[in-house]
Amino acid sequence: MKKYLGLLIVGVFVVAGVQSIVFAQGRPDISQKREQAQATAAEARERAQPPKPDVEERKAQIQQEVAQRRATIQQEVCERRQQNLVRVMPRLATGATSVKTSIDTVYERVQGFYESNQLTVDNYETHLLNIESAKANAEASLQVVSEYTFELDCENQNVGDQLAGYREAIADARESLRAYRTELVALISDLRAEAVQEQEANSEESEDEVEVENDEE
Repeated sequence: MKKYLGLLIVGVFVVAGVQSIVFAQGRPDISQKREQAQATAAEARERAQPPKPDVEERKAQIQQEVAQRRATIQQEVCERRQQNLVRVMPRLATGATSVKTSIDTVYERVQGFYESNQLTVDNYETHLLNIESAKANAEASLQVVSEYTFELDCENQNVGDQLAGYREAIADARESLRAYRTELVALISDLRAEAVQEQEANSEESEDEVEVENDEE
């Protein structure tokens, strides 16, 4: 009996040991499974995050974008300046020509007054030479402006240098017109002064005649 019980107890332990081995082999270790899950999650997070850009590379990219934008702005400014020049240049030439035409008209009238003896001056010939010289300079300057050809090159950054020639031509035309007008004004001033003196002299003669007539009476 005792021998039977001993064998029974031994059999129970054997069966229990076999079952524990089978159970252990059939289920993976929980901690190992947890570690695998954590590793998988970490890999997923790494794939989801964008790669960190290199600082120098990003800096170079920004500088390139800024340079491209600056070039675009400069091109747009240059194109607008071209449009303005196309519109303004003919106006400047036309305006200068109009000023000269006005001065010419006054000059012709003054000559008419002198030739008709309405206005006289002793140094008329000197004034005439000065005016004709200034008029010729003005005509030459206006011709340079009217025939000036200019093409703005947007690839050339020195736009101011490109415009220097035209600006100089405009300045020369204005100065020559101013000199022409100054010489004409000088003649007109002398003619007026002579006319005033003549009028005063005539007035004095008239007064003397009246006094003589009164004395005779």
